[in-house]
Amino acid sequence: MTIEKLTKEITELNAKLVPLRTNLRKLETDKCIKDAKKKIGKCFVFRNNSFSCPEKESDYWDTYMKVIGIEEEEAICFEISKDSHGNISFEVRRYYISPGAFRPGWEVVSEVEYLKHLQLLLNECPELEVKTK
Repeated sequence: MTIEKLTKEITELNAKLVPLRTNLRKLETDKCIKDAKKKIGKCFVFRNNSFSCPEKESDYWDTYMKVIGIEEEEAICFEISKDSHGNISFEVRRYYISPGAFRPGWEVVSEVEYLKHLQLLLNECPELEVKTK
């Protein structure tokens, strides 16, 4: 087969492949969003976070997350943690929903465990005025 014929065949196959890939991407995204919606209200923990080159047990910490909503193709999550330097973090984070959106390592925990951890961190921040329902 000549270069011209190979090029023509590749072009023709690509013309068929592009719409298929587009459709596949849409279906995968729709599936991921449906899966993510099931996680609304669920709590997770990522254990043993660390900065680079941890040397001792105290160099590790856990990050807790609660999925609070889905907007378009993003999961909205509330994350809490206290790192190995004692920095306390309360963050609303947005994660693009894709097949790996909830990375391996996040394990499901009860809301009781999540709230217990949240309360412990809030107790360490007396300057915060926390109002609950």
